[in-house]
Amino acid sequence: VTHSVKAASSAVAPASFTISGMKYLEGRPLAAGEFSFRLGEGGAALVPGASELAYKLRQGSSLSDAEKYQLVMGSDLTFYPSSVQPMPASSVVVNASDGTVAFGPLTFDGASLGATATQRQQGTIFSYSVAEQVPRNADGSLKDGVTRDANGRYVYQGVAYDDSVKRIFIYAYESVDATGASSVVLVPLGAILF
Repeated sequence: VTHSVKAASSAVAPASFTISGMKYLEGRPLAAGEFSFRLGEGGAALVPGASELAYKLRQGSSLSDAEKYQLVMGSDLTFYPSSVQPMPASSVVVNASDGTVAFGPLTFDGASLGATATQRQQGTIFSYSVAEQVPRNADGSLKDGVTRDANGRYVYQGVAYDDSVKRIFIYAYESVDATGASSVVLVPLGAILF
């Protein structure tokens, strides 16, 4: 049975997606590699077959990013850790000199979407988090000179670090065209730029 599931899943053309963002620094120029960011796995939620969520999420441009995000947040989905959740080669990246922050591509394939055709066609919502990392030594301890300000944010060499965590959702499902060819379709939910 496992062999036939893998054969069916491999027939689905994969799709890739890149999570990216910008780091802004006020008061002085930003240096390349000065700040690091971690991409975390938030788990996966299968879209229930009896719900209208899949249909609503596939409406595409008729819904705003905020409306798509609210659909997910209001759908009472449970996100479970997933051994097949796509992740880039490295979960930590640093900023470029222009402030750009980009993780490696996430590649979604049939195996990412579920074991059965029904699960793959109904789709899965994958959750990710992005957080700026506080300066640490190789052993994980805080670097000397890291303090906290009155708001509780970490401060290092005069820079207050962003302590927010950005949540990113990606809806992935299998689509079959008129010729019978299957491919993964990705729908970013909410703001995918952090």
